[in-house]
Order: sequence, then C-alpha cells, then structure tokens
Amino acid sequence: MLEKSFGMLFYLRKQRHADKGTMYIYLRITVDGLSRDVSVKRTWSAARWSAGANRASGSKEDAKELNHYLDVLQSKAYDARKQLIESGRVVTAISIMDIMSGAEQRKRELMSLFKSHNDDMKAMIGKGVAKGTWTNFNTTYRHLSVFLYSQYNVREINILALDLEFVKKLYHWFRTVKKLGHNSALKNIANMKKIVIACVDNGWLKNDPFAKFDETREEVQTVFLVKEEIQAIADKEITNNRLC
Repeated sequence: MLEKSFGMLFYLRKQRHADKGTMYIYLRITVDGLSRDVSVKRTWSAARWSAGANRASGSKEDAKELNHYLDVLQSKAYDARKQLIESGRVVTAISIMDIMSGAEQRKRELMSLFKSHNDDMKAMIGKGVAKGTWTNFNTTYRHLSVFLYSQYNVREINILALDLEFVKKLYHWFRTVKKLGHNSALKNIANMKKIVIACVDNGWLKNDPFAKFDETREEVQTVFLVKEEIQAIADKEITNNRLC
C-alpha cells in the first residue's frame, strides 16, 4: 500500500558514552509524518559532517568508507519500501526497519507457521474442513518436529533455511526412519509444502525449495474382490457377531 509521504535522513546525536569529539550516527525514516530513529552503530566527528548532505564531508578514505556504508543502508531502506508496496502491505517506518534489520524474517519460522495453520484448520472442522484432514496435517507436524530435533538438534527452523537438500533429507528420513511407503512420504511432504508455498505467495520466500523435487507418486493398483471373497468376509463377520 503506497504511503502519502516518505522521507529518510542520517544525522548525528550526542551520547553520554561516546568518545570525546564524536557523535553517534542515526537513521531517521518518516512515513506519513510518523518517524522512527535507529542507530547505525557508527560514530563520527561533527566537524566532519555535512548536515545538508546527510553524509560525512571531505575526501579522506574513512569518509568515503562511511558514506558508502550509509548509501548501502539507504538502498536497503528503499528496497524494503518496495517490498512492502509490491506485496500490498502497509508502509510504515517500523515495517521498513523490520525488513532492513531482518527482524521480519526472524519471525518466519516453519513450525510456528505450521502450528498456526493447523490451529486455524482445527477451528474449521465441520465448517468445510474434515477432521481427518486436520489429523493428517497434525501428524505431519509431529513428524517434522521429531525430524528437526533428531537431525539438526533444533525445535524450530527459519523458512529461509529451507532448500532442496532439506526436502530430500526429510523424504529419506520418512522412508528409512519412519519406514513409510513412497506415496505416504510424499503425502507428508505435500502437507508441509502447503505451508511453504504460502510463504512464497506472501513474498517471504523468493524461491520454492520444492521446485526441483520429484513428487511423482507411484501408481496404486486397485484389487477388486470376487463374489466368493466378499461372501467369505460377510460369513466371518456373522460368525464373530454370534460369538460376542
């Protein structure tokens, strides 16, 4: 969502513990009149700072290095603003800085997103969602939790860490450790894929880690019972009922 006004500047701010003669450099982003300030973790001399240019003054190497660093930060701010606009999200100073710092991406963790999906699905049981469908997704969630801890010794993983190698390793684990058949392993992976594709659709992931993973399932041959076999099953059920 496009904002009405957008501004950005670097400025110096005096701090108690700064070295004598130096000041901390801050970045201020203003969107629709609301500002957010953050330290860029650098200090500089006020005597060598151009307030008009919002940059270090002079042609010395240290000034050039600092200005290059500030240029990179400015570029990241504009890129973050572009991401928000392209994804249709509200542009604020906070949302821009969250993207720049990586705080937004750190919130995107697979198990947390998976649990949220399953909780939403559970609330819809009987309202368009079958209980069996929720059970299947919940089973995959539990399997994935065990996989992460046994293979990586973690309880959570950021979606940015997902790649083709991760998917292949998960498939192998389903087949060898859980001893699932090919189609059952792919079914569980498909459940996880739904969460990941939602991240791609939301713009949180640039690439689909499943893109080059072969999800072709084995054809299942349907075996039909003959009349005699059906009758034998019926006779067995009648006998069992009499014994009860």
